[in-house]
Amino acid sequence: MAVVSGSIKVKKKDFEEVEFKYQEQQLSKGGAGSRGIQIGVSGSKRGVQKYKFDPNPHDNPKYNKGQEKFYKEVAQALVDLWITAQEAEAKRAKSKEVEGKFPRYGKAKVKVMGISYKLVST
Repeated sequence: MAVVSGSIKVKKKDFEEVEFKYQEQQLSKGGAGSRGIQIGVSGSKRGVQKYKFDPNPHDNPKYNKGQEKFYKEVAQALVDLWITAQEAEAKRAKSKEVEGKFPRYGKAKVKVMGISYKLVST
């Protein structure tokens, strides 16, 4: 099966347009093993952030029939968290020349397809 990937473009008032690229991470050798997501900001010097899902999304029958939707929803939730961090840092620094941050491992959960997933280190 092909790896799911995509991008999300966001334009917020007073900030430049930002493009986020994401991709499914297969953390085991095939089958219904552990999965995660890799996400990053195009053109960023920070590179990408990789998370493992806990619990394994394969345990959710909706995931098995809607993987593209699943990864897009997770990516959107991470983008929203990044933007929130960017706005908070811009307010604190009194500057719009700041970059957001993705949540640290284990510090965020996303609810997708009716299940809450903790984002942990790969």
